[in-house]
Amino acid sequence: MTRLSIVIPAYRPDTLSTPISSLLNQNFRDWELLVVGQGNPEKERVSKVLTLAEDFSLRDSRIRYVHSDNEGHSYAVNAGIQSAQGEIVSLLDDDCEAQPDWLTTIIQYYDKNPQISLLGGSVIPPKKEKWLGVCPNVNPGEVIYDPMLSNFTPPSNFNWIGANVSFKRDVALATGPFDEFIGSGTIFPAAGETDYMLRLEKRAVIMMTTPKVTVLHKHGYRYGYQAILKHTFNYAYGNGGLAGKLHLMGDPRGEEWKKHTIRRRLLSWLTHYRPYRLPFDIVRLKSFLAAYHRCISEYQTEGDLLKPIGNKQLTA
Repeated sequence: MTRLSIVIPAYRPDTLSTPISSLLNQNFRDWELLVVGQGNPEKERVSKVLTLAEDFSLRDSRIRYVHSDNEGHSYAVNAGIQSAQGEIVSLLDDDCEAQPDWLTTIIQYYDKNPQISLLGGSVIPPKKEKWLGVCPNVNPGEVIYDPMLSNFTPPSNFNWIGANVSFKRDVALATGPFDEFIGSGTIFPAAGETDYMLRLEKRAVIMMTTPKVTVLHKHGYRYGYQAILKHTFNYAYGNGGLAGKLHLMGDPRGEEWKKHTIRRRLLSWLTHYRPYRLPFDIVRLKSFLAAYHRCISEYQTEGDLLKPIGNKQLTA
């Protein structure tokens, strides 16, 4: 069996060569790469992803192309997991660059900590080129989260995002797919990682984060006021959808999350007395609440996953 499978949910052909090239430079060699294209194969973007993946596969037989008919990060990740042959599956975004010891360090952590089933690492932003810009990043602490030992409360410096996370494939298959209505490219376009973490937590899966497993978010900056607004409101809408999902599942944290968000958005400007932030926070709150109520009214839950009422495909 291959020790490690890497899944790249590929949406941006212009940056895709960066993560693939960084994998070819890895110190650890026992891996396979699944480049997952998304959407209509006749679209120029999708065909470029396919062509690029096939070109790299001619250079290295460990690289394979997988296709998801549906667009969205969760669809692509699920297709990659199903096709993976490795004991461990690592996710890497199509605009990131893995450090040369990325895979070696991942394997070392699993070997030293056989009890863990998920490992999240750092996603470091590149140098900022313009003043107005936003780049998803995370720099977690070196912590192990055992839900049973910590009363299902993660350490304060436990954090990971889908651009740099790995997990044991058998645990992922037992947990079920990523929710295809929550996360980047979906109806509720954020919080897919949080949703998956909560599902692992419910199963008492032991997880770990470390700043030593590192990728550079090389092409991650989005510049301009519109980019910042889109990023901010996508997070608000995604988190609202997840809070609504928790409510549907009978989890009191959904309602608590809503109440906390209302208080925070209406009162946070008082912390440093910045009244100019209040209109912005109100718009973020409206986005959160709109998603929360949309989730409750248009969806139901089946197991741990959202399902549209009437089983109809809904659009954003």
